[in-house]
Amino acid sequence: MDREKDIFQLDDVSFQYYKGDVKNHKVAGETNLKALFDAIKEPSPESRELIEQIRKAGGREKAELKAKLISVTPCRVVNKYNHQDNTKHFTGLLALDFDKITTNEAIKYKGLIHKDFSCVVASWLSSSSKGFRALIRIPIVKDKDEFKSHYRAIRKKLIELNYPKSDDQLINSGQKMYLSYDRHILINPEPTVCTDTFEPITKKDIIPISESTVLSPSRAEKRASAIFTQAINNIIDGEGHTTVRKYASILGGMAKAGYITLVWAESLAANVIRANKYLSKDHKGYIKTSRTAINTATEPYYLTDPYKEALNIDGVSKGQNAYFFYVNGRKNSISISQAILQNGKMFFSEYSSNNYPDVVFSQVQNIRV
Repeated sequence: MDREKDIFQLDDVSFQYYKGDVKNHKVAGETNLKALFDAIKEPSPESRELIEQIRKAGGREKAELKAKLISVTPCRVVNKYNHQDNTKHFTGLLALDFDKITTNEAIKYKGLIHKDFSCVVASWLSSSSKGFRALIRIPIVKDKDEFKSHYRAIRKKLIELNYPKSDDQLINSGQKMYLSYDRHILINPEPTVCTDTFEPITKKDIIPISESTVLSPSRAEKRASAIFTQAINNIIDGEGHTTVRKYASILGGMAKAGYITLVWAESLAANVIRANKYLSKDHKGYIKTSRTAINTATEPYYLTDPYKEALNIDGVSKGQNAYFFYVNGRKNSISISQAILQNGKMFFSEYSSNNYPDVVFSQVQNIRV
């Protein structure tokens, strides 16, 4: 990755912190990297006790305890409240969050990331100890789009190096990071500057999907409605947003594949949510969650290096829904929604290329499914 190097002082990099209330977006004060790292090495007795409780807890209890921790937003500085419109400037830091792995894996990767990225400022165990956090040094960007471009470049490299999945909420420069406890935090006193950027493909690069689909529209709509309605009807309390997000993503996937329309998916989700006794109390919030999940699921995939070139698509109809290809003599297929068209060539997204890392493409048939 492209890198630059200059003098870097921990106490020169300032950002803001927030009191232990997950819904509190008002800035409590200012801190810097040195103070943050000192607090991670040796938290206050109250914070350390809370973190130890988090490491013993599970499920909802752990989430509720975690929300009481002090948090920081190391990537940007805002005016009074942590909202994108209030951004004053960016700090030259990019945060990474790896979770849902074992403590041993977290210890392994928090050290390995320093070997793979000279631009890592520091890495440490998460508050649960079932993951790790890292800060990356990047140029001081001008806006959120430039920030996201740097984030995507780091994320792409992590995928190529087979790191655990990172929490992509941190593509939002205002995402909070909670205080943790790690006496063995790893700090790089001379991090380089990662200048790499990466832009996703646009929707115009995606091969159009035929109106002819595996399921007729009426059957597809009935199936989508049954899946989503049954899941939402089972919500009587608890994690409503989690369930809505999960099953709305399924609707988005079906819309991306061309089985249903985006408008129909959003309308179905809104109507089912309003009809649910529990969700109807805050139906606007749940509908917003469903729309976000549906639209996120329909976004184009990102490409990874090296590209997985499949075949020259000259002469292949854009009206088909799938391609056939062969792996070790076995016939396979992939939908057009997972293929990307660039410069007369078809490439596969990172997800499909991960599924077929050793593919030998020997034949393609112009088909209609």
